Amino acid sequence: MKKAWYISSPVAITTLSDTLEGTYEAIIRGEDGFKRDKNGNYVGIIGNEDDDRFSNLLSMTMERLGADAERYVKRYGKDRVGLVVGGTDYNSHLAGIAHKKYVNEGKFGEYELITQNPYSIVGRMKSELGIGGPAFSVANACSSSAVALMRGIEMLEAGTLDAVLVGGMDIASPLVISGFSSLSVISRNKAVPFMAGRDGITLSDASCFFFVTKENISGLPVAITGYGERSDGYSMSAPEPDGVSVIEAIDEALQSASLDYSDIDYINLHGTGTKQNDAMEMKVMSKLFPGVYASSTKAYTGHTLASAGALEIAITAFSIAHSDKYPMPPMKVEGEADEGCSAFAFPPGRAVKVDRAMSFSFAFGGSDAVVILERI
Repeated sequence: MKKAWYISSPVAITTLSDTLEGTYEAIIRGEDGFKRDKNGNYVGIIGNEDDDRFSNLLSMTMERLGADAERYVKRYGKDRVGLVVGGTDYNSHLAGIAHKKYVNEGKFGEYELITQNPYSIVGRMKSELGIGGPAFSVANACSSSAVALMRGIEMLEAGTLDAVLVGGMDIASPLVISGFSSLSVISRNKAVPFMAGRDGITLSDASCFFFVTKENISGLPVAITGYGERSDGYSMSAPEPDGVSVIEAIDEALQSASLDYSDIDYINLHGTGTKQNDAMEMKVMSKLFPGVYASSTKAYTGHTLASAGALEIAITAFSIAHSDKYPMPPMKVEGEADEGCSAFAFPPGRAVKVDRAMSFSFAFGGSDAVVILERI
């Protein structure tokens, strides 16, 4: 019997909206939430640049998760509900503030290193949401929350849990922007994945979480039916050019879902806007998915780091559940598309039924995650 894992209505907070539907509608309209920061970089910021955006975003996320958390804890018991959080940065903006204070005043102030402990998020979420089962963090860079989903499903399959809250959050802090700038991958303008003139990523704040169970509590007409994961270790920051391990992850996902390449209707590509990532994905698409609809939603949401995997899975789920009403997420076309895109199709600007879709999430160190979702 084919396995399926069901999700609650995702809580998604982006620069476009504080709801998944609002974010999706903004994407369909071709909007983005980017503005220039104090250093002239385009960035997606939720709230005010000088505020403690990380803590504020976490508080907003838990407020919106509260009702679902209560529902699942009541149904299964708190010890049968777990939590897996994808993260990469963990409050680095606080270290930046403390460092500036030290340079100017010779002291760090109230800053403590423990505030950057990955468990600081997990502990707070577990306590405030009333979750009593296993809880931990996954730090796999930009595939973190997609991998967090996989670890959560594994606990469901092992019988350790009956429900698990998975997802991730990050902000585009000054320290993060500086780190990516040092790698020369920040776009000078706004990211335009798969376009011939692309020159890098645009970073953004975001948070996305949802519960996963083996029974359909939420009633959403979509389920996760397969996933695949690889870690090739090709480079600290660049993908293996031919996508060898990506293809292995895709094959594993398809096998677990009992599907073939031709069964996939739409793919939410990782699509960062860097020369290397997009070139690799175009090779993979050319080899495996000629003619299949595909797009990158990072052109609208920005690259949201640890939350990207969960957010793009949520966007893909929404596309399936509402494909009778909304078109697939469009590819942002600016100038000429890269010639490598000729192998696959950009989504049309009209509603097309989507029954089966994939979401790609790749990361530093060659962490490759592929998730399959299907209409039920």
